[in-house]
Amino acid sequence: AEFLWQHHQDPMAVDKLADGIRKFAVDQEKLEKMIGDLL
Repeated sequence: AEFLWQHHQDPMAVDKLADGIRKFAVDQEKLEKMIGDLL
């Protein structure tokens, strides 16, 4: 809980984490399509 509190106190950390998650989701969709194309 302490880490979460400290993390949310840093707007840059929150923004970078959210951005990373969004990019990861986009890459996951690309990977799923690539695998689907190979099957």
